[in-house]
Amino acid sequence: MFAIEKAGWSKALIIFPLSVSCKMVFRQVDEKVEKIIWLIFSALLLVIPFSFALNIGSNQLNIPAEPLIAVLALFFLYAIDFHSLRTSKFLKHPITLAGLAYQGWMTCMIPFSSDMLVSSKYVLVNAAHFWVFYFGFYYFVKILDKNVFTWVRYYSISFVMVIIYSLVRHGYFHFRMDAAPILSHPFYNDHTLFSAVATFLLPFFLIKIKRKGNWSYINLFIVGLLFEAIFFSYCRAAWLSGIVAIIFALLLKTFKSKYVVLSASLLAFAIVFAMFFPLISSQTQQKFVESKKNSWIDQLRSITDFKSNVSNLERINRYRCAYRMWKDRPLTGFGPGTFQVAFLPYQRPEEMTRISVTTTRAIDGRPHPTGRGGGAHSEYFQALAELGTPGLLTWLGLIGISLYFGISLYYRSASKGQPVILALLAALVTCFSHGLINNFLHSEKISVLFWASLSLMVFLDLESGHKSKNRIS
Repeated sequence: MFAIEKAGWSKALIIFPLSVSCKMVFRQVDEKVEKIIWLIFSALLLVIPFSFALNIGSNQLNIPAEPLIAVLALFFLYAIDFHSLRTSKFLKHPITLAGLAYQGWMTCMIPFSSDMLVSSKYVLVNAAHFWVFYFGFYYFVKILDKNVFTWVRYYSISFVMVIIYSLVRHGYFHFRMDAAPILSHPFYNDHTLFSAVATFLLPFFLIKIKRKGNWSYINLFIVGLLFEAIFFSYCRAAWLSGIVAIIFALLLKTFKSKYVVLSASLLAFAIVFAMFFPLISSQTQQKFVESKKNSWIDQLRSITDFKSNVSNLERINRYRCAYRMWKDRPLTGFGPGTFQVAFLPYQRPEEMTRISVTTTRAIDGRPHPTGRGGGAHSEYFQALAELGTPGLLTWLGLIGISLYFGISLYYRSASKGQPVILALLAALVTCFSHGLINNFLHSEKISVLFWASLSLMVFLDLESGHKSKNRIS
């Protein structure tokens, strides 16, 4: 039985017992080992927002998060019963299978990579995230007997401190827009990642600003901080992803058919692609004079500026490189994690901007600052260039399957349980939509939330077919 907190908002996020076969997935380990795992888990969730990159030669290590992830991964290898796992409903769930397919294709592409060492490291990190945050979430709630919101709350405690730290620093610069990208350093080296995490967390706290009809001032305070973090990050992708999530939530509340919502979502994606494809596939020369942005209104207007906005033009540069890379290797791609090097010769002088890079290292020999260096600025184009057509399809399949089961679960659930599922879906939609123009899921700072949310969706979907006294309330 899962730990049930008496607070009203906590009850809404309780995970339920699954089938007997699922209960046997983990071995009976020593109680001391369970306590050690719990301590490591607690430490990991608390320190991830405070982790920073440490340069070790030509490599970077995020400390202390990555060492703790490695330790937890080894503990799970000891604790899990692989024979029982193979027969569990959790492993056989379509979302789990889609995640395994994505990770599996990534692994299979290592031998075809343009740099096998880079791809091996990249796959190892992503596999560790999937193992610890997706399967580990199951262990967290099933064996450690913790309420699911403990996961979000532990992460949020530290993230709120980072927000306050960033806002105080921003105040010294009078909340200038050009200072936003560096304010969360060294913890979040990219304001897009910082704002993506804030946008992801926001729905979970929005649904709980009232407890049993009374205002929860702690949650209200956190909601206010998250809104400030999103606004003063001046990240257009975060603003847009929030709007997309609101529209998605309104569709869920308005229509009672999952097919209508899915069709509307697919149509919206097709429209966005139809708008961007001519910009991506065009070979015309770009001549521009860089625009100046003095306010958040100018920042918002710049979203559709593809003539003078350097950020937009650099994204188009990267997308075109990814498109050309895909045309050269449509099946295998260039290998996981290789875009940062492989795209350099695919750039064309007439398409480059003042923030384009031509080398793998900055002038001081260190990796380029996040956002300047090697990302494709899109999860979708990065998958296409690095993993080929099948890789992109596995990524899209994971998104489609997750939305399908999440929407189905929402309509099957009792009215008291729907706000939790709505928050879960809205958070994932912010991630999927933000991923159109930024790529950050390789970072543990958001993958810890992303994979755990998908794992939570599997739990709720499996439980929805069982009669239980424990219901979402």
